[in-house]
Amino acid sequence: MPENNRKALATLYLSALLLSCNGLFANGIPLNATSLSQLRSVIAVLALVVFYLIRKQTLTLPSGRDYLRTYFLGILMGLHWITFFAAMQVSSVAIGMVAIFSYPVITVILEPALNKQLPKISDIIAGLVVLLGISIMVPESNSSGSWQANETTLMGVGLGLISALLFSIRNTLQGRLIKNIDAGSSSLHQFLIIGLILIPFVDWQATSQLTTDNYIKLLVFGVVTTALAHSLLVSALRSLSAKSVAMIGCIQPPLGALLAWLILNEHVSLQVFFGGAIVLSVALYETWQSR
Repeated sequence: MPENNRKALATLYLSALLLSCNGLFANGIPLNATSLSQLRSVIAVLALVVFYLIRKQTLTLPSGRDYLRTYFLGILMGLHWITFFAAMQVSSVAIGMVAIFSYPVITVILEPALNKQLPKISDIIAGLVVLLGISIMVPESNSSGSWQANETTLMGVGLGLISALLFSIRNTLQGRLIKNIDAGSSSLHQFLIIGLILIPFVDWQATSQLTTDNYIKLLVFGVVTTALAHSLLVSALRSLSAKSVAMIGCIQPPLGALLAWLILNEHVSLQVFFGGAIVLSVALYETWQSR
């Protein structure tokens, strides 16, 4: 395996591990999706600025075109975050998760289309298998009444699919438009535009009422699972295809369930282990393919 591929895969797995901690730190913070996205962006920007100043590295991008491309990708990412949280807030975590993790299927169709190629049947099957595994994992997906068509369910599915599409577009374009820009610098400027655009929509009253425990969670959320995790993800996209990143990145729900079991002592059912094993098998298959 080429050295850069080996490093990219290790970086991607570490990113997935950190991103799977999202629920541990965001859980219990009484803020809406927009406020949470804005605050995590600001904290991530500050963390990356400190990191670059310590290392005495430049914070600027090579050209004006790179700024435009990076900020465009940042807007896509911000919209993905908002719709990601909103999908689960308006319906349920189960419905939102299944809809959002349709993004591997979208990616395996979108990426070849941009390259004027046909998607591989094996990739589409792998994406559908991931979606099956996620569907098995979430408890409500096996409940007869939970998928009953109603306004909140349809809204949750719709927002989840929009979030999945936005994430797929952003990851696919990331590797095409700004592939040679440093991952941390790219992430910093993407977080910056998200934080600036969302300032008018923050619920400042709710933010002022956060407890010390909430602020600590928010700090870790912004530094670890936003600044560090997404910088690692962007770094992986410089060497791996968006399709590979999507397939392997779907180990986040199984890892999140495992961490919740180990850290929060949450109950994990057999269906979670079974669904997680399906998702993990696809991730390992894609890892082998990426070699």
